[in-house]
Amino acid sequence: MKKLNKQLLTIRTQLSTEKVSIDSSQHQSLFEIIKDNIISDPFIKLFWEEQKKAFSRAKRGHVWHPMMIRMAILLHSQSPSAYRTLQDIGILKLPGESTLQDYTNFVKPSPGFHIEILKEIKEAADKLTSNHQKWINILFDEMSIKSHLVFDRENGNVIGFINRSTIGDLSSNIATHCLVLMAVGITSSLKYSLAWFPTKSTSASDLYTIFWEAVAHLETYCHLKVISAMCDKVVSNMKFIAIHGKEGITYKTPNLFANDTPRDIYFISDPPHLLKTVRNNLSTSGSNKNTRFLSKNGKNILWKHIVDVYNKDIQNELSRASILTYNHIHLNSYSVMKVNLAAQVMSMSVAKIMEEYGGNEAS
Repeated sequence: MKKLNKQLLTIRTQLSTEKVSIDSSQHQSLFEIIKDNIISDPFIKLFWEEQKKAFSRAKRGHVWHPMMIRMAILLHSQSPSAYRTLQDIGILKLPGESTLQDYTNFVKPSPGFHIEILKEIKEAADKLTSNHQKWINILFDEMSIKSHLVFDRENGNVIGFINRSTIGDLSSNIATHCLVLMAVGITSSLKYSLAWFPTKSTSASDLYTIFWEAVAHLETYCHLKVISAMCDKVVSNMKFIAIHGKEGITYKTPNLFANDTPRDIYFISDPPHLLKTVRNNLSTSGSNKNTRFLSKNGKNILWKHIVDVYNKDIQNELSRASILTYNHIHLNSYSVMKVNLAAQVMSMSVAKIMEEYGGNEAS
């Protein structure tokens, strides 16, 4: 801390005493880079040409190049507030948000399956030449959303209910989650958002109906071959998978819509979710909050072993051996969702240091 504070003081002193400015020659050089053909990258050259046109024309009625629209959509998707800030400052000329909505909402977003999206998937699938490129994986997950109702001025519908056809009690039918299905190619670059459904918590029976409808669309209309389905291990997903089996562990089921040869659909647990699940179980093993103790071959598997590695390692400030940090050990609602933290805790490097520090007990 003393060393860092000293460095910080030095930097602050430099900032307060030194004045950074751009003289006329530097300004002219920057202007020449933009003005002349010094830029070799085609996109950067196009960007500055579009900026010069935008600054010289009226704010309204400007026709943007398609590549500028694509870049603007990318920036806006990363951070809408940062995009608005760039517009307000005026340092760059960018398309308005209403213009971007005309492109991003080309297909009117609404719950369920849409023929426009299926047509787009079919066009992409028809361009695939090899049989294995048509192998597809369906991913589905439920994400939390803000409970809110929105009035759509175009069609007069109220958006935000679980099932808008049977509104019923408003307090119980307002959606809190969104179930999203994606179609992702196994050996191709296909990646499409297939459908989404507002919900509170999707039941296994509802998921069964939605999943097989997705398989039917992809197999019969898009002529793709669904060979796997991936999801996390929440209770409803596990019950959905169990429906397809009789006893024991269910990991596959016959594809009911396979129109060439008999094929199976394999159920796969989301690997990042599995990593976090294992780490989360380990973090409660032997703690005061939980009486469960994990063990293997007669030896305890305790979170204390990980904590000991961190505590002993920070004592050696000059020769830190592990990659463990405060966030790896002291988990909160944010860090518990980070996949990289879970993977690093269970890495081979941490395992070797743990055995060195903990000896036979931690082996």
